[in-house]
Amino acid sequence: MDTRFLERIRSPDFPLARRGYERRDVDNFLLSVAEWLEHGGHDEAEEFGVQRELERAGEVTARVLVTAHAEADRMLKQASSEARRRESESIAAARQRMVVATTRARAIVEEAEGRRKALDAQIRELSERRDRLNVETRDARDRERERERAAG
Repeated sequence: MDTRFLERIRSPDFPLARRGYERRDVDNFLLSVAEWLEHGGHDEAEEFGVQRELERAGEVTARVLVTAHAEADRMLKQASSEARRRESESIAAARQRMVVATTRARAIVEEAEGRRKALDAQIRELSERRDRLNVETRDARDRERERERAAG
């Protein structure tokens, strides 16, 4: 602490006035302030200032945390709402795709069954034709053998 500052406090030079404070009381107070500052009061005053700043910082931090918490809650609610909306949209889209896929699958199955029936009919026709050709071939062979025996 600057000694000149302390001397100014110990020996102030205020102008006298008719009304005001009792000069002796003011002088005594200033002397006690000077002694307080001389014996570490300045450090105590700085400590008090630091303590007060820490309290203010704590209050500001608390307000920031409350605001951040409220914002986080708002964002969480918004995200949950968005997720539910997207889930509903996805389910609806999936159901629509299932309807389209089921309809297409039925059409494919019906077409395949129609082709199978057509192939079955062709196979039956070819089998009947083969059977007739076998009979005709056997008959022709039997006639040929008969002719060979008669000629022979």
